[in-house]
Amino acid sequence: MQLTRTVRRGFYDDDSAPPGGRRFAVSGGEQGVLHHYLGAIDAAREGVYFENQIFAQPDVLARVGAALSRGVRVVAVVPGTPSMLVKLAQVPRRRGGLRRARRARHA
Repeated sequence: MQLTRTVRRGFYDDDSAPPGGRRFAVSGGEQGVLHHYLGAIDAAREGVYFENQIFAQPDVLARVGAALSRGVRVVAVVPGTPSMLVKLAQVPRRRGGLRRARRARHA
């Protein structure tokens, strides 16, 4: 079961409901994971541990900096080499990186 997620605005363009489900305007983006991260970092008193493919969201990094200033211990586990989807998503839209990332995700 997926409880939270982050979807960039415009990444998906089909807001149709899944079979038996309710419509969700995913084309506008969804930032549940981001909100959970920010709340957890802000509430941390002793330590924060992250495991994530991507650890470069500016809001998260700013809050991590503030946590470090409060004396919170921060551990971030990320892959040594980004996945192909991350690499493709970094290619500017005009070169088709996002389209290629979407196709690779469904392959």
